[in-house]
Amino acid sequence: MFEKTDTRDAGQVAANGGVAGIVMLCWYIFPDYGAWYLVYIASLAAVTADTWGTEIGLLAKSSPRSITSLRKVETGTSGGVSLSGFIGGALGASLLALSGSFWINGGSPTFTFIIIICAGILGALVDSLLGATVQAQYRCTVCGKITERTLHCGTSSILVRGVRWIDNDVVNWACALAGGISLFLMTAISSVMP
Repeated sequence: MFEKTDTRDAGQVAANGGVAGIVMLCWYIFPDYGAWYLVYIASLAAVTADTWGTEIGLLAKSSPRSITSLRKVETGTSGGVSLSGFIGGALGASLLALSGSFWINGGSPTFTFIIIICAGILGALVDSLLGATVQAQYRCTVCGKITERTLHCGTSSILVRGVRWIDNDVVNWACALAGGISLFLMTAISSVMP
């Protein structure tokens, strides 16, 4: 069903690490903004939460539900969510938050740890929402399955939902960006609160 295989290609590497790379460039150009490192970690926490959520969710015995309608969907369907996938995503975001927290100076370590996890989970939920609504989905003309692949069973698939240019890589870029923006907003809000 998935567009990508277990071997990473350049598009996947750019989609999962590109936002973090851009954040590092911003940090170099604008070093006075103190939260660049946290935004960097949050973008990586989001793509990790998405990857772990997907992989662990695929192992679940119960059917996932569509994030938009809450109806049961086939395992592997873009936009499908499950409790085990959510917990897996939270664990992935937690691991990134934990590994990144060793280099955080100042502030409340507990608060920082929590907002990185929250930003990671929010990014993964954005990924699921986009997967369910605008990511391109195709129907195989041979077996009739819905897939992310433009070619399935050796023939071209037919677009049945979403926008043709919004593939898994575009959705992963959005996931990483949503994680970084979520953390940026949470730190901005927390800095103005009493």
